[in-house]
Amino acid sequence: MSGFLKCECSHCGLQIEYAATDAGRETECPECGKTIRLPALAPSPGAPQRWVIVDTETDGLAAPIHVIEIAAQLMEGWEACGEPFQVFLNHNISIPIEATGIHGYTREFLKRHGLPPREAHERFREYVGTCPITSHNLRFDWDSALFPEWRSLKIAQIGSRGFCLNELAKRLVCESSDYSLDCLRDVFLVQTEDRHRALGDVSALVDLFQRVYRPRLENSHAYTFDEWAALSIAEPAPLYLTKALSPEEIAQGIQKRQRRENELQDKTVTVLAKSSSGGSYKVTFTADKTSVKVSCNCPAGSNRMICYHKLGLVTGCQDLLFDANQRDLLLRVFSWPQFEHLRIRVQALENKSKEIDALRAKAFENMSEGTDDGSIVVGSIVEDDGVSERLYAEQKIMKEILAAGMSVGFGYLAGEQLFTALVQERLAEITALAQQRLAEIPTRQQIESRKKEEMEFLQDLGFSVSDLSEFESSELLIIRILRPIDYALACTFKEKSKIPKEDMRTLQVALAHWDYCSHLPRYGPHATWEDLDAGTNDPHRELTKEERMAVLDLAAQVLPPNVFLSLKSKGMQSYKRQVDEKIKSAAHRLP
Repeated sequence: MSGFLKCECSHCGLQIEYAATDAGRETECPECGKTIRLPALAPSPGAPQRWVIVDTETDGLAAPIHVIEIAAQLMEGWEACGEPFQVFLNHNISIPIEATGIHGYTREFLKRHGLPPREAHERFREYVGTCPITSHNLRFDWDSALFPEWRSLKIAQIGSRGFCLNELAKRLVCESSDYSLDCLRDVFLVQTEDRHRALGDVSALVDLFQRVYRPRLENSHAYTFDEWAALSIAEPAPLYLTKALSPEEIAQGIQKRQRRENELQDKTVTVLAKSSSGGSYKVTFTADKTSVKVSCNCPAGSNRMICYHKLGLVTGCQDLLFDANQRDLLLRVFSWPQFEHLRIRVQALENKSKEIDALRAKAFENMSEGTDDGSIVVGSIVEDDGVSERLYAEQKIMKEILAAGMSVGFGYLAGEQLFTALVQERLAEITALAQQRLAEIPTRQQIESRKKEEMEFLQDLGFSVSDLSEFESSELLIIRILRPIDYALACTFKEKSKIPKEDMRTLQVALAHWDYCSHLPRYGPHATWEDLDAGTNDPHRELTKEERMAVLDLAAQVLPPNVFLSLKSKGMQSYKRQVDEKIKSAAHRLP
């Protein structure tokens, strides 16, 4: 029919007919009721190419990375085409506090607003079609986040890899030597909300492209997507500024950059803090618009964890300074208006941690060593209702908040109300885990029953209480007795875990009484691993084929036929088949 097109619903496969004027719009499938986006019209020859600006938010920067928000804007040449796209993804995973502190998304938020990952990516596919994808950090958004997730979900690639807008900015911008999106927003006064959220960042990129990059690209005679892509990888990058801007504009831009860098230098202070080994670590304070970030190059600080050096200097401990002459530098940091906000936050969190320490200490003092009903583990300080675990959880979260705030700046944390919700969410998770652990704690009666079982098993293995040395428990002695036996079984069978517990015990006892047992590697009921390594026999040697055949023969004699037949041997398939045939033949001869 003239003026009409057809497409297939990605959910139910129904063929849908739609008017050409509706191309690119969202509609409901009449069959399954799911929302789909109708495919966009292919560009006619000579028409501006369609492409997509994309940004993602994730649960972190280290693999495995989970994408939790995708935002995009379809472009047609220079212009935005239609409404932007946004989808949240619910991987049902815990989101680290430092990640939530930047973008504001919590596990509970994603449970309420997120889609299953496959469905979310299919919606993204409907929006993108076959268009090339660009982003401000393509190496992360495409190479580290989107593409690996498509591969792990086993879904086809969406769109195609375009060019990196950050690399394009390096060839068009002289007003800054920092090409991060935050910096470019500030330099060019981009008025968009929701920094560090995918939709807000996409909006900022569209503004930068149209208002800043476009006139410079036109001056460079780059009018098409392919020409922009070529320019983004052209070398050397500074050469292309002379095409994008006049010498006067470049000079003005460089002056602006120098003024900005001088201002930033005034807001960065590095001092040396004493280390426990007598050396020093660098502690750097950096002021931004609303907060002060603190970093330290000690092992804990390098991993964005709380460390004694950062905490001590922020709270005013000048004795930590490695060089006493740097006190004036530290006092300059204290004079920054933003520092007061950091100091109050750090002090409040420290006070909370001390309060929790005091409550935990009091709770421990009030605990008894045990109760008649066996509700508390003998010799452990674990309260039956989980109060101590809850207090410990609160303290752990406070320290995580402190570390995140000092690393990214409390000004970046995503709002007091949202952050409070995050704390409650993490607290609920840890408390639930604590309650689960408490439910798994054995009672006194269970411990006594287990001890009795251990003693009986020791006797079955040929040992008794008198064989226990001064430093051995029955459990430790059993572990050392079974050390060569379990190793021998692991060298002989592929899946020894399939053997039922009672049958396994019978086999272990039989191997313990086997005359050859003392010649097996790792034998030594009263020997530590250090003793075995220091001995003349190699405890790590592989069993010989003859030893494995002997173990297999013993297992065939001890184990029920159905259990033995279900096992697979390691490297002795033909011999195992022979033994299997004997067992089957013997079973057939039984009346």
